[in-house]
Amino acid sequence: MSTTTRGTALIAGFFDPAWYASRYPEIIAAGWDPLEHFMRHGAASGMNPNRWFDGDWYKTYYWHALRGSATALDHYLQTGARALRNPHPGFDAAWYVAQHPEAADNPMIYHLAVGEAQGWPTEPPVRIERRTDRRAGVRVGIGIVTFNRRDLLRQTIQAVRQYTSRTDMDFLVADDGSTDGTPAMLHDLDVPVVTGVNMGIAWNKNRALYLLAKVRGSDAVILLEDGTMPNAPGWEGAWIEAALRWGQVGYAGKRVTAPDATGAGTPADPFIGVPVSAECCGYSAEALQWGGYFDTLFKGDDGAQIEHARRLVRSGYGGVVLDDDSGEPPIRFAMIRSGLEIRPCASLLDQRQKARDRDILDERQTRDHYRVPWRNMTELKQFRAEIESAVAARPGSFALRGSQGAGGGWWRALFNRRT
Repeated sequence: MSTTTRGTALIAGFFDPAWYASRYPEIIAAGWDPLEHFMRHGAASGMNPNRWFDGDWYKTYYWHALRGSATALDHYLQTGARALRNPHPGFDAAWYVAQHPEAADNPMIYHLAVGEAQGWPTEPPVRIERRTDRRAGVRVGIGIVTFNRRDLLRQTIQAVRQYTSRTDMDFLVADDGSTDGTPAMLHDLDVPVVTGVNMGIAWNKNRALYLLAKVRGSDAVILLEDGTMPNAPGWEGAWIEAALRWGQVGYAGKRVTAPDATGAGTPADPFIGVPVSAECCGYSAEALQWGGYFDTLFKGDDGAQIEHARRLVRSGYGGVVLDDDSGEPPIRFAMIRSGLEIRPCASLLDQRQKARDRDILDERQTRDHYRVPWRNMTELKQFRAEIESAVAARPGSFALRGSQGAGGGWWRALFNRRT
């Protein structure tokens, strides 16, 4: 029996060669047969076999159950399917089996064989009421990302503290290993900080987003670059409302004008257009849950921001996907104008790194799926150590205007949502 025949017998029902070829076009360019490539390389390296299995997402949400499993797909096929674990963020296995009891052995395979052709939904229809900052119980976090811009960062911190009206929110600086005296300054200003060795802008933004949204339990996160300064009292209100309404929203600078963008640039009616903005972004925890975090392969801001924004829009947050034959950019993004002053900052990335990021961006356009803040177990341990260190240094508070005193050891529940 040939390798292909054996492979077909083993994975019949859940491998989609046409989807695999479109998702990973480089294997076709290299002359591979999709099934042969998956059997020899793809399965072991964690490549997905069909549109309804997302290995990265599966590993993130069922990490505690995967010990000893070779891959996420192995775990799902051996035990996860019958336990009704979800194979994909858009596939509610328990609900699907409640609608189609005959799918109980493996909901994903049953859907591929029967349900998809019938147009059956993979999750219940939901009506999401976007929350606003006026609703009781909404938690908010503000993060500033920085690297070797101590004096500019000091001004931004002062502006955030001066013009932010809400006092019940978390605040931190994500410092990407600055060597210009930034850590000492942050200590003197009593600013909560999460830091580590220099890893690039994508990694550093993930430090802030993960700590605020996942660990501290923020419903909305406002992420500022170190040259983006609030200049109007209550500036944060519009960003909180927009983040909760749309899941993702960027800053609309003077570049955003009609007819290149529609809308009024307000939280209720944001601009929808291009380009992608990085100076200030608002995110909901819901959008990060389904769309994921920044791709840490990127070292600079432009490529990382574009790829992440595209992925969140394709997940249903913060923009629209246009038809490819419309003659317009295929994705447009939600943006607002609200109470900010942007100080120009020179890029710290060299031309070689910028070219590498452009190459990664071109390749990543065909791989839109959920991403965790790390790429392997070594990075996971490093990232977790950085988060744990930041939490241990602030056992009582991540307060906006200084320490509120020591508190209990809530950090022991580091990876549980705080309510």
